[in-house]
Amino acid sequence: MIRYILLTLTAIIFISLSKVYADTPTYSCEIRNCSFVSSQVFEFDLYLVQSGTTAFELAGFNTGILLNTGFVNGGTITPSLLSGSELNASQVPQNIAYDAAYRCVKIAPRTPPRDYVSGLTSGTLISSTTGTKVCRVRLTNSVDFGNDPLSYSWSMNLMPYHTVVAAYIPGTTRPVNVAVTSATSHSKPENITLFLEGLYVTGTGNHKALDESGYHFPGPVADVITVKLAQAIYPFSTAYTFANTMLYTNGKCSLSVPGSLSGSYFIVINHRNSVETWSSNPVSFASGTVNYDFSNAASQAFGNNLKSLGNGLFAIYGGEVTQDGVVDGSDMAIVDNASTALMHGYLVSDVNGDSVVDGSDMALVDNNSTSIISVQKP
Repeated sequence: MIRYILLTLTAIIFISLSKVYADTPTYSCEIRNCSFVSSQVFEFDLYLVQSGTTAFELAGFNTGILLNTGFVNGGTITPSLLSGSELNASQVPQNIAYDAAYRCVKIAPRTPPRDYVSGLTSGTLISSTTGTKVCRVRLTNSVDFGNDPLSYSWSMNLMPYHTVVAAYIPGTTRPVNVAVTSATSHSKPENITLFLEGLYVTGTGNHKALDESGYHFPGPVADVITVKLAQAIYPFSTAYTFANTMLYTNGKCSLSVPGSLSGSYFIVINHRNSVETWSSNPVSFASGTVNYDFSNAASQAFGNNLKSLGNGLFAIYGGEVTQDGVVDGSDMAIVDNASTALMHGYLVSDVNGDSVVDGSDMALVDNNSTSIISVQKP
């Protein structure tokens, strides 16, 4: 009889808890909009996105972000928080610190916005479309940042720098503050290596694109590209787009991929005056950091659509000024007109990125036009 009563009570408690926590929201936590202000100053945004159908009222947030050695480059990091948070005023982060031993950026939590007498809450409602910016972080280094892009990881268990995401959910009589933290809900880095034919310098890598004043981008950035993840089956629609992705002089770039993207996707590279290039096959994003190299074999691109640079290196074809899918006379006409007009600057017609449109740009376009270089995709 006693055993029966205990089992019955256990069942009642389980049903009660299931009811209390049935409307637990899901989320995506992402790093976005990375950029260099200078060779020693780097910034990024931290976003939360409601990923399911259940409304997400934020109760609390704190995190630790572990930086990679090649990015920190042996320097001393001083973090700071910039304006622009989209959280309610009471939840905007105010305290940030850096632990050099773990290369960990620590963002401290705020007191949950709640009236404990009435039970009323005033947490930020997290957007399910564009997401809600938690904060913009600035990292100031005592030395130049390294030649490796930011390839971070989230501290989930490193106390006291662990990551916690909490939400208010309906309780029996009033909202309950519940931790909804999930490691798979946090973005993960994808590391890509590629060279651009127009910018490539033998033995050096991608040179830094120039404008009339000098280097167009600060730090180790050569130029920016757009990376798309395309579905693995027809019609190969775009699942996600990463615009203005920084491409380093050594050919490296890193993306912050939402944790919700866990399938297999074609990696598609777009650049302002290069030929759109697809990975040879879909790449799995099921777990962990993804690495893909377009530079070490022609077979890394769909249709072997890469230019041999010699010494076992390959580059994405240049000269595709019109972005219509093929290098042809229309590209040559634009470059020719710009060359005749003696145009200078960071221009799409300047296919070799030296800030001058001239015969060297025309030669590159002419060679690829003669070879009928075009997009190759499934």
